[in-house]
Amino acid sequence: MRGLTRVLAFLLVVLFVVAVVFNLLVVNLLQIVTDRETVREALTALEDRLVAEAPALVFSAVSEQAQSRGLPADLVDSPEFETAVRELIPPAYIDEQVDLAINSLFDLLEGKTNTAELTINTRPLLERFRGDAGRRAIALVLESLPPCTNDAPPAEEAVVPSCRPEDIPLDVLTARIHEEAVQAVEKSPFVTEQQGELNVSLMGNEENGRFSPEQLNRIRRFIQFGQRRAWLFWLVPAACLILILILVIRSLNSLGYWWGTPLLLAGIIGILVGFGIGIVVPRLFATAVPPAPPDTITPATLIRQILPSLLTPWQTRIFIQSGIMLLFGLLLLAVALLTSDKPEPTL
Repeated sequence: MRGLTRVLAFLLVVLFVVAVVFNLLVVNLLQIVTDRETVREALTALEDRLVAEAPALVFSAVSEQAQSRGLPADLVDSPEFETAVRELIPPAYIDEQVDLAINSLFDLLEGKTNTAELTINTRPLLERFRGDAGRRAIALVLESLPPCTNDAPPAEEAVVPSCRPEDIPLDVLTARIHEEAVQAVEKSPFVTEQQGELNVSLMGNEENGRFSPEQLNRIRRFIQFGQRRAWLFWLVPAACLILILILVIRSLNSLGYWWGTPLLLAGIIGILVGFGIGIVVPRLFATAVPPAPPDTITPATLIRQILPSLLTPWQTRIFIQSGIMLLFGLLLLAVALLTSDKPEPTL
């Protein structure tokens, strides 16, 4: 009978270690990716990328229209044009829109709202374009234009000319172009009909990479499970310790050995796993997901940007929990050694 209980206890020790390692890896990751604040902090890594990619994202359509009206193609890709965009889109606005997008997406995924649209208010950008920031942006673009020659007169049909007339002072030309551009923006349907609000749908089908209703329901169940029930996995190792207590622990000495050993093993393995994922996960992702083309933001780009920010809290949780188990394991084994001279009662 004593031998059978010890065999069962040994199997429970193995199950405890396996369950703890699973929880350290899977449960912690599940709780991290479903936590709103953790994801918000991770996505702050995207702000620099969003600012850097703003010219391509915001002006891709404008580029085609401008080139068709005589604006040189190389101007749209010039550093001056990018600087002009940065003048109009301040980092604080990017921060605000990132927070808005995260909150709206999580409200949808958590079931707090059924509104599947993200409304982006561009009125602050339009106000900046009407003011000094818009004039400075246009001045930067005009300064980068080549001087006009007899063979290349400025295109009259373009809001921004293809070259800079030398007989017109830059400030006068800037004021005129700025006024014409503001008037064109004011008359656009985006302002007159949509009031400067851009509605981005979060629903759709799998072909355009957005959420279908079926996908949304699956993601909602995943989020809710991660936030409300993932902790239940920790009941498995807790149950293992309780069963070990019932089966073989009859003294303080046996408590130290039978609880201290699995806690110590789980703590050591957990720490090694924490270091391992910091090395293995980035390499696996780098080989599994091809790099995105320049000047594009794709799901792979998003993951590449936020992966380091998600790895840090994941490893931190693993190290803290493993360290606690390692500490308690050492303390219990110390208790076992200090009480080793006392005979352990038999069953």
